[in-house]
Amino acid sequence: MTLGRTATSPHGTTCSRKRLREETARLRLPTVTVDLTTSEDELAERVSRVFRL
Repeated sequence: MTLGRTATSPHGTTCSRKRLREETARLRLPTVTVDLTTSEDELAERVSRVFRL
């Protein structure tokens, strides 16, 4: 989860949003983008679409 400009990995390292985007793209991992204006319904729809639920 990204809050602000950095996120902390499970290993305790800090990464920038740019680096996280680059790594997820490189690894071809699915992503869901969320901001403060995202409603719960929008989030559910995005997660369902990304993970084909």
